[in-house]
Amino acid sequence: IFFVKSPATLTTIQFSDSAMQNDLSTTERGESQLRSRTRDGLDVFIELSFQYQLARDRLYDLYTLMGGYPDYHDIFVRVAIDRLTETATKYSATEFFTQRTAIGKDMEALLEREFSADLSSHVFSFQLRSVGLPRDFEEAIQETEVMKQDLSVAIAEQNSTRVSLETQLMQARRGTQVAANRGEAEAAAVMLANTAEVTQYNATQRKVADGYSGVLEALGSRTAALLDYMRVRALRDHPSQRTVVGIDVLSQAKA
Repeated sequence: IFFVKSPATLTTIQFSDSAMQNDLSTTERGESQLRSRTRDGLDVFIELSFQYQLARDRLYDLYTLMGGYPDYHDIFVRVAIDRLTETATKYSATEFFTQRTAIGKDMEALLEREFSADLSSHVFSFQLRSVGLPRDFEEAIQETEVMKQDLSVAIAEQNSTRVSLETQLMQARRGTQVAANRGEAEAAAVMLANTAEVTQYNATQRKVADGYSGVLEALGSRTAALLDYMRVRALRDHPSQRTVVGIDVLSQAKA
């Protein structure tokens, strides 16, 4: 009877630039960064890390199939390299630049399925640290993103200007309508005042006419006498300081 030791804690697998691992001890160093190709054929370099923990109820199966540490660990690394580089080919270079978070989640889910089903372990703490694409492509993508942002800003400014102009137009229309309503109200008021004044004038003139009709009847229907009466009354009602009376001297002399 013999016993095989297996780690009860999490074990880390990392793929990163070898130059960045020079300061690490031999036991802490991981694998070189992954190299694959995008769906559109460009080179892509991937740095990532994750941890795994062995399923304690499946240790016997793991040992009989793969052996102890570091044998099973080396197999885990090769499986991870194979699955991750294969997954990278599903995405275009543009998607690696614009959808990195979604790609990382896809890779993590793939590793968890693979390790849980075939490697008697579970994956934790997956981190997609960096994605390297050809410099010319990255510069072109960055320029495109800047142009998209500029376009978004221009569209936002255009929409803001349009809303401002529409608001001004609505205010102008409202002001025009208010002015029109005010004008109609003032016109209606003037019309009512004029109508009332004309009605009052007509009523007054009818009363005057009725009065003169009575006077004419009292004078025996003599029109000349009525005219003399009207002249006398007009002279009486006119302000004396503004009245000038002409006297026909010749007519009086002849008389």
